[in-house]
Amino acid sequence: MNSCCTHGVRGMTMIDIPKGLAQFLARDLVFMAGGSGVTASFLHWLDRLPDKETPAPYFFLALGVSYAVGFALQESFTAIGLVTTRNVYKPRRILKWLFRRYDHLAWRDSISQTDDAQLRRFFQDTEQSEQWWATHQRIITHMMIGTTLAPCALVSAILLLKKSWPVFGRCLETEARAMGLACLALALLLWPFGWLKAMQKTVREVQQFEANSAKVGHV
Repeated sequence: MNSCCTHGVRGMTMIDIPKGLAQFLARDLVFMAGGSGVTASFLHWLDRLPDKETPAPYFFLALGVSYAVGFALQESFTAIGLVTTRNVYKPRRILKWLFRRYDHLAWRDSISQTDDAQLRRFFQDTEQSEQWWATHQRIITHMMIGTTLAPCALVSAILLLKKSWPVFGRCLETEARAMGLACLALALLLWPFGWLKAMQKTVREVQQFEANSAKVGHV
């Protein structure tokens, strides 16, 4: 289950609503962008790419299909554990190394595995600064980019490389092969990016929770 967007802000006002809508719109655009690439790659594989004679309603239909494809791929890859939108408490060694290189901080192995439901209640019942929430929501959006576009780019790469597979020693479509290799490279770059952002999200949430618990304990 996708848990990246479950935390709310206590006391949200009418001024905050457009900000929340903008955040959800940004994430919806990520689904649409990833799904559009897969849809276009699939149509290219079938030799059915749209042209200037394609009716306009088909493009609107394609946008809806693309959104569903992007969402379904992210959820499917999350379900099998290849990407994650949940908190990460025990990352693999390579992710710890990348985290240290990316954040210039060593991963704290002693980070406590806090129950996600407990974290949700904490963020629903306590107020955080606007700057903290803005940074946190930006991290979540970046995580969504990695966890959505990486699977979509991988599927697009498979379709395009399949289209350009050599037949009798002759490559049928060099352009498709080039695009397929580019999509494959993009997938490999975005894959760890999504995990790193999930690790950043985890550290920020747990640190905020522990700091509040320590403050309450001293009262």
